Amino acid sequence: MKIKLELFGASRDFSDKDHLEIEIEDKASVDDLRNEIIKYIDKNFKGNEAFNKIVKSSAFSSENNEITVSYTHLRAH
Repeated sequence: MKIKLELFGASRDFSDKDHLEIEIEDKASVDDLRNEIIKYIDKNFKGNEAFNKIVKSSAFSSENNEITVSYTHLRAH
């Protein structure tokens, strides 16, 4: 499934847009999403450690607050 990840604060440096589109498996966890974002950073920013730190410390949520902790499964909207 494709996730549209809106970027806020320092994470806006990850893209020229205000979001990233990330492809992840159905029933993926927030940790799975985090790993995909880190792969994106490794590929596009040569593993920028500051960016990786931002991802590792970021909180995630959805429009209806379904995504809050790492064991919650993501759903496409």
